[in-house]
Amino acid sequence: MSATDGSPPAEAVCPSCGRFVGPADTCPYCGADSVRAPLFHTFRYVAVALALVGLAFLYAMARQSRPHPVRGAELTPPMHCARVRMEGVVTGVAVGKSGGVTNYLAITVEEEGEEKPIQVRAYRDTARRLVQGGAIPTIGSRVQVDGEVRFGADRRVYLVLHSPEDLRVLAPPSMDSAQKSRNKRSRRNRGP
Repeated sequence: MSATDGSPPAEAVCPSCGRFVGPADTCPYCGADSVRAPLFHTFRYVAVALALVGLAFLYAMARQSRPHPVRGAELTPPMHCARVRMEGVVTGVAVGKSGGVTNYLAITVEEEGEEKPIQVRAYRDTARRLVQGGAIPTIGSRVQVDGEVRFGADRRVYLVLHSPEDLRVLAPPSMDSAQKSRNKRSRRNRGP
C-alpha cells in the first residue's frame, strides 16, 4: 500500500485488468504478465544456469582429484572418512566367508619405518571381486592402497576399499621381505 493514498504499489496491480495480484508474476484473473521488470525474470534464469555450471565444475573437479598420500602416523581422528593413499608391504591376509561366499577381506599393510601396521578392509562386492579376480596380494608384496580412513571404537585406524582398483600391487614379494614378515610375526606371537 502506498503511504499517501492507501492504494497498492503499481507493480502489485495487474496492468491489464487493474486487480491486485501481489507478488505473482502473472495475474490469476486474466493471465497477463505483471509489470515487474524483465531483468528480474532474466536474473532468475541466469542464477539457475550459474548454479548448474558450478555443480558441473564441482563434479569435474571431484572426478579428477586423487587421494592424498599419507603415512600411518599422520592419520588422526579428524581425518575420519577422508580418502587417502598409502604404500607398504603386506604382512597378513585374511578372507572371511559365509556360506561359501566371500564377504570380507583384510590385508595388513606395514609401512617402512612404522611400528604399527594398518589394516585394509574390503567388504561384500569389493571383497568378492578381489578374490574372484585373483587380485589378493601375497605376504611380502609391496602395495599401494587408496582407501577411506575409518577409526574403530577402540581408536584403531583402518582403511576401507571401495573398489578393486583401489588396491595395486607395485612389486611382488622378495625373499627378504617375506622372511622379515615371518620373523616379525613369530616375534609378536612369542611375546617380549
